[in-house]
Amino acid sequence: MRLVLFALATLLPVGAAAQTVPPIVAAPASSAETPRAELLRQAREARKDAVRPYQPSTLEKWIAKAEPYLMTAPVERTTFRRGFYPKVGGVTSGSGWAVGPGYRHEGLAGGLIDVDVFTRASWKKYWQIEGRAEMPRLNEGRTTAGVFARLRDLPQEDFFGFGPESVRDDRVSFGLREFAGGVFAEQRLAEGLSLEGGAEYVRAGTRAGSDKDYPSIEQVFDTTTLPGFAGRPGFAVLRAGARFDRTDQPGNPRSGPRYAAEVSRWRPQDGGASSFNALSADLQQYLSFLHNTRVIALRAAVWHTEPSGGSVVPLYYQPTLGGSHTLRGYREFRFRDRSALLFQAEYRYHLFPGGNGVVFYEAGSVGPSLGDLGSLKSDYGFGLRFGTAAGVFLRIEAAFGTPESPRFYVKLSDAF
Repeated sequence: MRLVLFALATLLPVGAAAQTVPPIVAAPASSAETPRAELLRQAREARKDAVRPYQPSTLEKWIAKAEPYLMTAPVERTTFRRGFYPKVGGVTSGSGWAVGPGYRHEGLAGGLIDVDVFTRASWKKYWQIEGRAEMPRLNEGRTTAGVFARLRDLPQEDFFGFGPESVRDDRVSFGLREFAGGVFAEQRLAEGLSLEGGAEYVRAGTRAGSDKDYPSIEQVFDTTTLPGFAGRPGFAVLRAGARFDRTDQPGNPRSGPRYAAEVSRWRPQDGGASSFNALSADLQQYLSFLHNTRVIALRAAVWHTEPSGGSVVPLYYQPTLGGSHTLRGYREFRFRDRSALLFQAEYRYHLFPGGNGVVFYEAGSVGPSLGDLGSLKSDYGFGLRFGTAAGVFLRIEAAFGTPESPRFYVKLSDAF
């Protein structure tokens, strides 16, 4: 009992003094009578005001070196603002990795114009040539305007038929060569809100597929009945859209909304009856918690094409689901029709600096119209993402839950 009373008599004055002493900046010299808990508290108080600059890990340093080669603007422009640079990335979904030379010169005409020209090709013989000239600093940076021209060749595009009940064994390939060129503009109205528009000319031509592992399209389907497959139709396209992005870091969001919508009018230029309208809406929401170490990413997207009376929508301009960005449990272009609906949810969690784990679930369907979508197809999976606040430069994923899974992906971009 005497020992207990002695301990209380010793500790109580210390507790009382702790309540009246001003904030401690540096830990005082200790004495033999100072309790260990009090010494630890004083040390924490001394450290809290000592601000040290963040030191990136070795992985983050390597990512920072790789980003300019693998990611889109603005990261690449900070390193390759003028001169030649390597252009890396896919020509289109399913094309395989493509690489080629590019040349960029920012600040022509007294700092007004940026020019970017590049070409790239993949091991599957997909290739692309593109040139852009834009003025991104008009109206004190609130207005962007420019022109572009693009020629690309896609020799092994997959086709399984139309609708959600298309058969995997009907897989065929076809070739597509497309030219597009026109003007575009963007006006930023307020923080995160912008309007976009453009006018372009597009011409496409199809041919037999060159995939040696699957039949060419004419061997399985009657190409005379496939919409827009014959000939080389040309279109004048008018586009208008809006974007609202209040995410914390647009390249790799952890919190905030990102919404985008676009309408376009496709008018034939060769006398064909292929006039149609197109609508797309992409709604994304990011929710973070536990000091931004956990993120729930949600996405709902819809694509719809509506032919004018008596017209058709060419099959290669119809919405599709499947592949590394939509319904990852199925192959690229697995489902195709005039309308498509997609839901995606991801749980992203911090593993180490520069690396995150991901668990995802998806559901979607296609149909001849928005009111006639078929049953939802779904999948789930997990993966790893590597990147920084500027964006994801490497994605490794596995998808399950479908008759065609598991499917594995190694990509140089985020899922959405």
